[in-house]
Amino acid sequence: MSVRVETSPEVVDVFVSGFDRVVGFRSRIELPISRVEDARVLPKSQASRDVWLRTGGLGLPYLATVGYFRGVAAKKQWWRVYRAKQVLVISMKDASEFGRIVLEIDDPGAVAKEINDAVEAAA
Repeated sequence: MSVRVETSPEVVDVFVSGFDRVVGFRSRIELPISRVEDARVLPKSQASRDVWLRTGGLGLPYLATVGYFRGVAAKKQWWRVYRAKQVLVISMKDASEFGRIVLEIDDPGAVAKEINDAVEAAA
């Protein structure tokens, strides 16, 4: 995988490497826990309903979605998804850089639980 998610009590770090780093224009996304609303596992088809404009990155239908996108209500999103059926969706509160981050990772359920536990502990 060319994306890795690390969760601490203060921050969720998304590290991007390889080709995704180039086409996604990011090597790291730092999400303060205080700005994270929640993390969920969704079917890719459901998560993609909220995307309507690619603003930087790679968008190949049915193959790859990597980079910056705009969604409903012009929420800025960052995606790194290839062919996964289930994706991790990290939703952010209004005051953050992104409305949400959508990732294809090996165990999205476990990572979502880690993030939600950190959000609850910080509340």
